[in-house]
Amino acid sequence: ISVLAQPIMNLNNGDVFGWEILTRGPVASVFHLPDELFRFASQSKQLSKLEFMVVKFALEEIASRQIREPVFLNVTAVTLSHPLFLSHVLQCLEKHPPLSPAQIVFEITERHEVEDFKAMTETLDRFRRHGFRFAVDDMGAGYSSLQWVGELAPELIKIDRSVIQFVDRFAVKMSLLRAIVTAAREMSCEVVAEGVEREEEADVLFRLNVGMGQGYYFAKPNVLLRENEREAFQETKQRIQNRRDQVAS
Repeated sequence: ISVLAQPIMNLNNGDVFGWEILTRGPVASVFHLPDELFRFASQSKQLSKLEFMVVKFALEEIASRQIREPVFLNVTAVTLSHPLFLSHVLQCLEKHPPLSPAQIVFEITERHEVEDFKAMTETLDRFRRHGFRFAVDDMGAGYSSLQWVGELAPELIKIDRSVIQFVDRFAVKMSLLRAIVTAAREMSCEVVAEGVEREEEADVLFRLNVGMGQGYYFAKPNVLLRENEREAFQETKQRIQNRRDQVAS
């Protein structure tokens, strides 16, 4: 198991806001890509074991690269509710003193249904007391989005790529995106648009004042980069600033 990272860009100033940690299985195997890897882990009753392992590897990599921005770790509702998961994460953090819970954002994917929202809210509260934050992932793609956001009160909302893809061409997608952004502002949630691959899609985000963006248009997944290894992001920052200025004018 190894981890990559994709930057989440601040669309107001072009800086790197944070990093989503992405899991990869053994190279040149059917489990290299995460969908197959996690599907097999779930079918073989080893999903939580795999996610425990990924968190451990991810925090080791984050610490070794001296990452100071927020890091987003994907976790299923099943593992988040595991009685030993919180203590596991805290033990991993203790081994890397520069890291803290305040730096960690857990992404709860909406593709795994939560049956007991009261119990899940209590679980999130236990994590929040230590300083962890939460994002609802895949907003607009899975189970009841409004119930997820209303019940779990996440600090961030990640809008699914299915909403962002060709959002400039479909009025219904534009309306959905605008509604999510408006609701997020009223709830004091930050918004990340995922799967941004085209300039036209990015321009829509600028027009709607979406705070953050993630996708191939900005950068592909790669190894985590130390602060002194990010020369290429200066070009990305300039492109974001230029496009934002052009859209505004």
